[in-house]
Amino acid sequence: MWSEVLGREDIHPDDDFFALGGHSLVALRVVSRLKKRIGVVMPTKDIHRYPRLRDLAGHAESLRAGSTS
Repeated sequence: MWSEVLGREDIHPDDDFFALGGHSLVALRVVSRLKKRIGVVMPTKDIHRYPRLRDLAGHAESLRAGSTS
């Protein structure tokens, strides 16, 4: 999803969303796509809280599994 919304191919698990050019409007697109594609409902502020792809993916998985940690 990050590749799509940021228009970049070269994204790695330890990359920072904001360092790659992400901002609040792009974060809204990420949150929307997470909800549509995998059913994960996440507030946009979580992108700020977990700016590394690896960390955000782990957080999304915990939300998907029903955990809030």
